[in-house]
Amino acid sequence: DLVRTYVERAAGPNATSDVNLARAYMNSGFGLVLLAEHFCQGAFLVGPPLTPAQVFDSAAVRFAKAVTIGAASAAAGVAEGTKVVNGSNVGLARALLGKKDYAAAAAAGALVPAAFVYNVVTVDDPTNRALGNGVFGTDQNAVVLVPDVYRALADTRVPWRDGGRNAQDTQFRYYQNLKHPSWATPIRIASGLEASYIAAEA
Repeated sequence: DLVRTYVERAAGPNATSDVNLARAYMNSGFGLVLLAEHFCQGAFLVGPPLTPAQVFDSAAVRFAKAVTIGAASAAAGVAEGTKVVNGSNVGLARALLGKKDYAAAAAAGALVPAAFVYNVVTVDDPTNRALGNGVFGTDQNAVVLVPDVYRALADTRVPWRDGGRNAQDTQFRYYQNLKHPSWATPIRIASGLEASYIAAEA
């Protein structure tokens, strides 16, 4: 468990304002949201199976802790603290929406500035591709293609091109996704735009 490991290392007088601890809580919250959205049960550390609502609740607890610690970090002059607070409020809104706690989801989303964007850090390092954009990496193997229904939309948010060959399975034409054009392309994980969508849905 990422957070438990970091808590053990960060325990001390600075733990309540450690931006790295806040970031660990935030990232683990996003991991739990992903689990709750895609699986009918979740289990942690050989514990009992949890329903999606319970996993969303666990994520909400992580995000709330990230907000508290991130805010303390920002108050101490660490600029990253504010980014973690905003990103965690997006995650909190997402988790609360998943729990169908609509009023609380809208309230959390309303705290996020409209222009806010939080990206996954990516690095174009030929010696360690694990640091790069994994979507781009998968795309290079012609594993993922843009289906007909999305190409027909002619939507600028779904850029693509004919890859000039068939995909990995050799059966389908390789229509390449151009949304992530390089190893260094950042991946958006949270934004004010998403927060506004959550508020509208709630």
